[in-house]
Amino acid sequence: MSRTLSLTALVALCILSTVALAKAPDNSRAFLKAAASGGAAEVREAEIALKRASNLDITDFAKRMIDDHTKANDAVMAFAKARSLKLDTDPTPGQKAEEKRLRKLNDMGRAFDRTYLDLAIKHHRKTIALFEKQAKMGSDSAVAAFAATTLPTLKMHLEMATNLAAKLDLKSNNN
Repeated sequence: MSRTLSLTALVALCILSTVALAKAPDNSRAFLKAAASGGAAEVREAEIALKRASNLDITDFAKRMIDDHTKANDAVMAFAKARSLKLDTDPTPGQKAEEKRLRKLNDMGRAFDRTYLDLAIKHHRKTIALFEKQAKMGSDSAVAAFAATTLPTLKMHLEMATNLAAKLDLKSNNN
């Protein structure tokens, strides 16, 4: 809880310190767009998992994804607003296909659980790479700081998903 509050306080401080910027630098703009779209996709997929997962541990994981990614998404949107940047959180074609794949699974058991965790692992690996790059090379120091402070949570999510897949013996292409 205190880690979340610390992250929230850091994000607020970063936003307040950079409100004067009219536009985000190009690499920060692209980062914010990708983070907004990816974060929204994580929440949508977790919402599907809340309804369809067959295992309580996966339901708990999905709740955690919704909570953590909603907070991060709110911060991303605040950064964008402070920089007069309009972000679209509509899913990309790839994200739409993955959501459709989850929704179409008739089996609300292990096949769904495996597919959801497989997507969570895949997405977190991609998101971690995105946030690491921004933390190291971001031209907007406040956005780079946000990326750096969010990385431990993303890495924890990846570890949780990987451990959960192993615990439930759900073979995956991504773990």
